[in-house]
Amino acid sequence: MMLKKIGRESFSRIYADMESQFPPEELNPEEAFQRLMEEDSGYDVFFAEDISACAGYACCAYDARTGCVLLDYLAVFKNLHSQGCGGRILDAVMARYPHAKALIIETEKEDPSRPDTLRRVNFYRNKGARKLNFGTVLPHASGTVEMDLYALNLRGLGENELEEAVAGALERLYPKIYAHSPHVPEALEAMRSVFAMA
Repeated sequence: MMLKKIGRESFSRIYADMESQFPPEELNPEEAFQRLMEEDSGYDVFFAEDISACAGYACCAYDARTGCVLLDYLAVFKNLHSQGCGGRILDAVMARYPHAKALIIETEKEDPSRPDTLRRVNFYRNKGARKLNFGTVLPHASGTVEMDLYALNLRGLGENELEEAVAGALERLYPKIYAHSPHVPEALEAMRSVFAMA
């Protein structure tokens, strides 16, 4: 699997697929992605290509201070689901950031009445991600949504060091990624209080 970094002009195909695969409260407006891609923000959008066909995409944000990468979105195009593409995309993301200390993953809370939530969490667990002792709160246009946090520990950090790095990375990345939302301060405060209790 190869990752090909794309620019604003190619993003509309990805965004159309995102609207069909991600809950609306977890999806940034298209203009927010366009802004992130034109700024030097450390936010990258990749097409994932497998044997010359596009299999899916990944959106990532790198925080140089902590060495953490936030996997903001990862998806396989629906016609290629259940063929192992997601695992290969995730491996390609980790290879793309060879010096990263951790890969941060936000997931919906597990809900047995919504099998997709269990499938997504199990996918990351099977790739070695572990659930952190604190969650996060994503800001969006009309409020916030609680999410669980998982991380792939890529450099053998101790548990406290890993969680501090993740919290620090999100403190710096969220104001950039969610600049369109008036709920960023509220989301960061909620995350800080959950982290303090962990």
